[in-house]
Amino acid sequence: MTFVARAQVEYPSGWTCEVTVVRLERYVVESLPRREMLAVGEHLEACVECAQALALLRAGSRHG
Repeated sequence: MTFVARAQVEYPSGWTCEVTVVRLERYVVESLPRREMLAVGEHLEACVECAQALALLRAGSRHG
C-alpha cells in the first residue's frame, strides 16, 4: 500500500500510518505480540484514515 502526500498521524509515539500498515501486513503473515497489537489498535483509534483503509480492506476481502 502506498500513501499520497498528506499529514501523518503519529499515535501512539512512533506509530505512524506507514508503521501501522507494515504491522498490519505482518499480522496477515503471523500473529503480532500483544504489545504491538495494542499499539495498532491505539493508532487506529487516533487515525481515521487508517481505520477507514482497514475497513475498506475488510469489505474488499468479503466480496472476493
